[in-house]
Amino acid sequence: MKKQSTTIASIVILIIIAIFALLNTATVVVNLFGAQVKMPLVLLIFICLLIGAIIIYLLSFSNHLKTNKQLKELQSSRVSKDELKKVSKKD
Repeated sequence: MKKQSTTIASIVILIIIAIFALLNTATVVVNLFGAQVKMPLVLLIFICLLIGAIIIYLLSFSNHLKTNKQLKELQSSRVSKDELKKVSKKD
């Protein structure tokens, strides 16, 4: 059931993205450090979203690494299982 709902949600999101792309076909001029680039507005928006997603992924990945490091330190110091559960639930 979970796989079906994920598939349906993905299809709905793809349809919304397609409609969004069709509504934003105007060409815009972007100034990048003195160079001017002409591109469709929808492409510019998707590039900005991609850059934002990459930044969020990198920040969450560093947080994940820090949590794993703390968990390994607690495991090596033989701390009680309750404290290990608290740290692992934060992840």
